[in-house]
Amino acid sequence: MAIIVKTENPEGLLYEIKRLIDQRVIELWSYDAAGDFSHTPDKWINRAWLRPEVREEELKFGILGTRMLQ
Repeated sequence: MAIIVKTENPEGLLYEIKRLIDQRVIELWSYDAAGDFSHTPDKWINRAWLRPEVREEELKFGILGTRMLQ
């Protein structure tokens, strides 16, 4: 399963999402050293991750659960 965002500038969109997380404009998400995103409320943190993949005219977020990382 994945979330796909159609955009003319997928690299720019990914950069902007990370920038807004760093600036704490986006408060309920974080990303790790591998670039994977996690929802930060206690109930959800580190239960699943979104792995971004830049493609031609789209940014794809693959969904990774804890079983996929073992």
